[in-house]
Amino acid sequence: MKFFRAKAFPSVSRKGWCVLFQHPFQTDKNGQKYPIVKRYLCDEQEEVDVLVEELNELLRIEEYWTSTVKGRAKARYDQRVVNAFYDEVDEPDTPTVNKSPDAYQISLIGEAQSGKTSIVRAVFGIHPAREKFPIRFRKASYDAVYEMTHSAAYEARVSFRSRQEVYENLEKSLIESALVYANGGTDYDLAFALVHGNPELHFEALFGEVPYGPRYFTEQASTAKSTKRVFQYVESIKSIASAVLEESKEVTEDFEQLFLQKAECRQLIETLLTCIERSFKEKCDFTWSYGIDDWPQFAFISTESRAHYFTALHRLTTEAEKADGASCYPLITSIHATIPSVKEQLIVIQDSRRGTSLYDQVKEADHIIYTHDASREIKIDTLKHLIAYGYGNKLQLLFTHAERLQGERYAEERAKKHRLSAAIQGCIQREEQVVATQLSYYLTAADVDLVSNLNRSDEDDHKLSEMVYVNQARTAQTQVGAELNPIYLSILAPPIITQAINHLHSSLPDDSDKTFHEELTSQLATALYYGFVTQPSGWSTSYHSATDRQRTFQAVATSLFSAVQAYVSDEVTSKDMKEWIAVQRTKGEEWGYYVKRFLQTKMNKEFERGLYYVVKHAVESHGGIFIH
Repeated sequence: MKFFRAKAFPSVSRKGWCVLFQHPFQTDKNGQKYPIVKRYLCDEQEEVDVLVEELNELLRIEEYWTSTVKGRAKARYDQRVVNAFYDEVDEPDTPTVNKSPDAYQISLIGEAQSGKTSIVRAVFGIHPAREKFPIRFRKASYDAVYEMTHSAAYEARVSFRSRQEVYENLEKSLIESALVYANGGTDYDLAFALVHGNPELHFEALFGEVPYGPRYFTEQASTAKSTKRVFQYVESIKSIASAVLEESKEVTEDFEQLFLQKAECRQLIETLLTCIERSFKEKCDFTWSYGIDDWPQFAFISTESRAHYFTALHRLTTEAEKADGASCYPLITSIHATIPSVKEQLIVIQDSRRGTSLYDQVKEADHIIYTHDASREIKIDTLKHLIAYGYGNKLQLLFTHAERLQGERYAEERAKKHRLSAAIQGCIQREEQVVATQLSYYLTAADVDLVSNLNRSDEDDHKLSEMVYVNQARTAQTQVGAELNPIYLSILAPPIITQAINHLHSSLPDDSDKTFHEELTSQLATALYYGFVTQPSGWSTSYHSATDRQRTFQAVATSLFSAVQAYVSDEVTSKDMKEWIAVQRTKGEEWGYYVKRFLQTKMNKEFERGLYYVVKHAVESHGGIFIH
């Protein structure tokens, strides 16, 4: 039987005491047993010994090693001990947009370095040089919401990655560097793999960089404090890797698992986590909220001083300390910033970059700004999907960095606009005709907006801000008038087809039904139809009125039913008529079993693929689009 014991130590982040122990019945995300967990226990030192003894008793008695007996444990042990043992860490939250009814929400979409940050600064009246906000880096990946209010306070809420997520990324970094060393790499190779091997972590920003040449990577030549820290980490990894190699004699498939199981490896990861916690503690301008694992969940600031607000956010998110480590920006998952309004119209800007789907980014937006560097090749896929989602009437194209278009033929702004319009038209012409019709309507109906010299002057920022407000009014006018409206069908065709077939298997009619074939077709067609038309993820055809819309829906439904009926008849029943007749003749309990087995055999991946084209043809027969 494995022995478990808890160890108490002072909290690095705040006044109080924490405890560290291997959990006897929880598992990590990879399914590994006995993960090391950290829990905040109490504020006062006088209580620590008693609480740790109670926790050790829970760790000794095996009958408490299940969450179902938490109630019994509450009756016997301190509530803080019970929570530390049974509760799991809450996932960090994401910023939500709770805008006021009169606020106007803008969603920013575009490639990196295409001017999204400049739009935020221009609209919110933030000076690009004096006020370092919003903070954006090529390596940073977090969601942001910037909100105007009529309040006088400047506020911000910054959320961070969970301790478990950081722990797992540190494991990846250590394994990557240990494998390099185990396969004959030098100390410098190990250090370089540690610092740059895991792009999700940005080790260099959290702990420090390494020199660009091996000859400078020695304990004597290192002058930066962070480089000396990295040198110590390298020695620890070498020691653990050497111990694993002594046991297995060579680099085997079990090397990774044996490395992570070493107590020295877990101790090194805890040391690295403690180093990160110290860097959080140094950011004293914020009020911190911690989880049960004593890890910061979010930081909050509220002040009426504009200068203090921007300075504090810059310190928390700055890249200036990157060369010597101790930065926090790689751990940020979201920022929700609230700024007093500089305009009569309240505006909320949403900029999502942390794996959020395109549909989720824009579904609540009143206006969508798509930014693109004018000097780069236009990629129309994102625009195509935005229009497919039904947001073409909210879309504004903003081409930035127009000054990069050099040459005599681009001397005038009119020539630059003509070049970009021609590029858009060229992309549209490469699409299928039915797709090109929709794209042409939304992408060529409005003028191309062109911006030069981002963040060079207040005058340029004013022009950019006015451009956003002008297009805001243009969007409102477009929504009032009659326009080409798409009827939506889903682009998630394969999952919907699979779901419809699975639904069919679970709701078969009984064996007394003499019209089983018709019922089979009806259920499948109905499930497909509702699956597609209830998903706002694409378009089928156009309409100008509610009556026209309903008429088109009915036409698509009729065509779909007829097409599915013919396809099922050909592929399921007619092709294997003898087998189908034999199945129909079975009675009683065996009937359902044989029918399901028959359908599972016939409705395979090839059947689903054919059904996909049947649905596609039914939609396009009404002049519609089906994007997959």
